[in-house]
Amino acid sequence: VSLVLVSVYYWAVHRPSALPAPAVFFLGLMADLLGGGFLGVNALVLLVAYAGTLALRLWLVGASFAIVWWGFAILSAGALMLTWVITWILAGAAPELSPGVSGTVFAVGAYPLLATLFARTQRALLR
Repeated sequence: VSLVLVSVYYWAVHRPSALPAPAVFFLGLMADLLGGGFLGVNALVLLVAYAGTLALRLWLVGASFAIVWWGFAILSAGALMLTWVITWILAGAAPELSPGVSGTVFAVGAYPLLATLFARTQRALLR
């Protein structure tokens, strides 16, 4: 889900009309079905992350890339913790945190490359 969060965050900041909330829900549902976790957890977390990003969008649009990247890192950590807490509640036991941490670190590290690809895609679509 961490890499899906990259696309949700990027498009929510730069072109929210390209990724409406129902599409975010669908992406989360597909991540739930493919990931084998509790159905609806990733969908909920992605929608919360999407709404949070939209709430900060005006501040993020004019910010430097470093600020936007930091915003993603903070959002990713929050999404990880929310996923962990919800899974803990549903499972009745604390899940292992290390796979989520490694996925989050990977996504934060991959953000510059993926954001560059998304920016090129956006420019190509606007031509």
